[in-house]
Amino acid sequence: MDGAIWGFVGVIVGGVITGLATLGVELIRANKAASLDSAKRQDDRQFRRDKFQRKTLLVLQHAVTEYMTALGRVCTVRAPETIAEASRAALLVGTLGSRVDDELVRSATEKLVEMGAGILRGETVEATFDSATATATAANSRAGELIRATHVDPSSRWDLLSYPPKEGAR
Repeated sequence: MDGAIWGFVGVIVGGVITGLATLGVELIRANKAASLDSAKRQDDRQFRRDKFQRKTLLVLQHAVTEYMTALGRVCTVRAPETIAEASRAALLVGTLGSRVDDELVRSATEKLVEMGAGILRGETVEATFDSATATATAANSRAGELIRATHVDPSSRWDLLSYPPKEGAR
């Protein structure tokens, strides 16, 4: 064979090898970009979920406090308006409790609403109110733990992303 033909075959083989290498590199880049995008989306979803949970837990803590105040009024003054107020507060606590992802908070709020229903019906008020107070305290304490656990300090988030780490950063 002539040298020109060997040169032509070499160019063809070199082009095919270069094309395959370029294709492989681009596939690797595309996979890395896709996995990075997927990780960012997952992180964003988790951030939004945590933010929703924090807001719900904060409102739930307030609602539990208001509910216990309303139940206290029912225990001292059994008037239709105090019972209606406590019933509205119970609905709010039940609704907010059902939105929380944590099983302990959900079960505590369900138990609290059940105990409150007993108080509203006039069942052994003192003992039930004491148990409801303990359950409300447990629900609010657990909600506080969850709020602290999902709290994100924006300044520390950026410090973790910078390289090399700043002086005093974790």
